[in-house]
Amino acid sequence: MNEQIEGELPASKAAAMMLSRAEKYAEATTEEGKTTLASIEVVEFQLNRERYAIESSCVFEICRWRQPTIVPFSPKHLHGIINHHGQILPLFDLRPLFNLAITEAEETTSILVVGSDKPLFALLAENVTSISRIASSDMRDLPDSTSSKNGHLFKGICLNGLAVLDVQILARDERLTIEQGCEVS
Repeated sequence: MNEQIEGELPASKAAAMMLSRAEKYAEATTEEGKTTLASIEVVEFQLNRERYAIESSCVFEICRWRQPTIVPFSPKHLHGIINHHGQILPLFDLRPLFNLAITEAEETTSILVVGSDKPLFALLAENVTSISRIASSDMRDLPDSTSSKNGHLFKGICLNGLAVLDVQILARDERLTIEQGCEVS
């Protein structure tokens, strides 16, 4: 009884994905004898044709677009809430935080369910383009011209212009914190 539930990966693809993630943790040693990750696997996506990525180990699922439940009086970057396998998650749209124009969801819009140990929140992604590996040596700190308001949200930027977000920092950013139990007057 090896039925595949809609939206789940076939066993062979899941095994390949797990092997790929395990390879991510393969370590390289620097000249100083310190242990560092040789590369990271990322999920690449776009927001207003700008290229972003998140470490794949922090992405629990890439879902098809579905209309979220709107939260009244919420900030522009809280697109709404979604029910993800019985867990209510906030769906954030990072475009307002990055001063990018907001457009309507299209056929290529996806939802990235992200977190560290468990799903914490979801992110709107206009177009998930690929899953790839980035050599640690190809990643640089953001230039000083990057807005100091948002620069801390990034692990770095690649030589090809791909900006890599830091999920742990995003999860702690006060703009992405939802207060529960607030009364509406």
